[in-house]
Amino acid sequence: MHYTHGCHGPNPQMFQFYMNKYAGYMPYDLEEDEGTYYVTMPLPGFDVKDIEVSVKGDAILIEAKKPQENTEKDPPKRKKIINIGDAIWKRPISVKIPVHDEIDPAKVKAKLRRGILEVNFSKKPGMKVPIAEEE
Repeated sequence: MHYTHGCHGPNPQMFQFYMNKYAGYMPYDLEEDEGTYYVTMPLPGFDVKDIEVSVKGDAILIEAKKPQENTEKDPPKRKKIINIGDAIWKRPISVKIPVHDEIDPAKVKAKLRRGILEVNFSKKPGMKVPIAEEE
């Protein structure tokens, strides 16, 4: 593979820079209607037991972490120089998604289907404070 400007092959330093910068990030879609927010996030390779969804004030926190695999059975015959797949898909994920409304924790629903996490949560209705009139 030949790249312009005298660069041959992918640059491992740039890859590492971006992996460190966006270490826990995973892209997501956030949509809303009258009373509900909808979050869709790809989490391929994660099981339900590896994912945690929680409410932190006016934000949803999505965390996913793969359990460590014991790979010390046989010594490796080849030394890996760079493994992009492991760096991308086996890293821990932690994404905080802030919204403009207070979230009702009792009405948060999440499901994982074919590697896509879907989280739906209701907006908590605002409470009007009555104002007393003094005479």
